[in-house]
Amino acid sequence: MNREEYNLLFHKLELNRVAFVPLVNCDHEVLKLVNAAVNAELDTCAELVELRGIEGFGTLAIAAEIRARKSKE
Repeated sequence: MNREEYNLLFHKLELNRVAFVPLVNCDHEVLKLVNAAVNAELDTCAELVELRGIEGFGTLAIAAEIRARKSKE
């Protein structure tokens, strides 16, 4: 997930409402963001597998492309 995707998800989940709350007081919101980010990435990877499979790519090539999606931050 890149920074733009994160920002969109942050506002979609309305976490900007707790942006200035101490982290210890918003565990539920942080967990919600983490789970949403993981689910979004899983959906993207599943779509990638489907598309690359249709295009005839093998599992090793698809796995390499998924690994290349890892966050650099």
